[in-house]
Amino acid sequence: MRYRLLSYVLLTTALFANPCLALGKWGYYVGLSHGGDSISDAYNQNAIGNADSTKLNKLTDSLQAGGLAHVALGYQMDITSSGSWIGRATVGWKFDSRASGTDNISFDRYPVELAVYHEAIPEHFFGFGIIREHSPYIDISLSSGSNLDVDLNTATGFALLYGWQVYGKTELGARYTNISYEGGGLNGSLDGSSIGMYVTQYFDR
Repeated sequence: MRYRLLSYVLLTTALFANPCLALGKWGYYVGLSHGGDSISDAYNQNAIGNADSTKLNKLTDSLQAGGLAHVALGYQMDITSSGSWIGRATVGWKFDSRASGTDNISFDRYPVELAVYHEAIPEHFFGFGIIREHSPYIDISLSSGSNLDVDLNTATGFALLYGWQVYGKTELGARYTNISYEGGGLNGSLDGSSIGMYVTQYFDR
């Protein structure tokens, strides 16, 4: 997983260093979200063995596919001269984990989001975004020695967004994300839809 994260960091650094993006603003995004299926709702437990099903249930029941933390680097640019329509792109890391003693489970993915916002009233923005989550990855490690790495398929979804520009270029917002995951031994699909709150801070270049 660390190699995947490093590749995204290098890609993002190269992207935001591009002089072609000098007309916009770059910044960061930090968010928390809640919702979606628990991992155990769709996960094929037979893949790790019946002897560990109790431990696996304890961990996966509390880990939701829509949570939890999301950090990203972003780029924002005015679409219209008035600034009432803006475009925003973010590249980030979304993750959650649970632990019980030496039993651990984590869920990581790397969202790329393209969104358009409209300033309907001063300092209040409403937006819609398309999300592409790369390398969704479940890592299970149990004290019994049972370990399982699950690579899910790249997932596509959408987001409904609201942002309030509270001060300067600082924005507080709320979002609804609709997305689901498939592959990797899942029984059907795993709903990763969620609601969340976020803060962004953009800076002039």
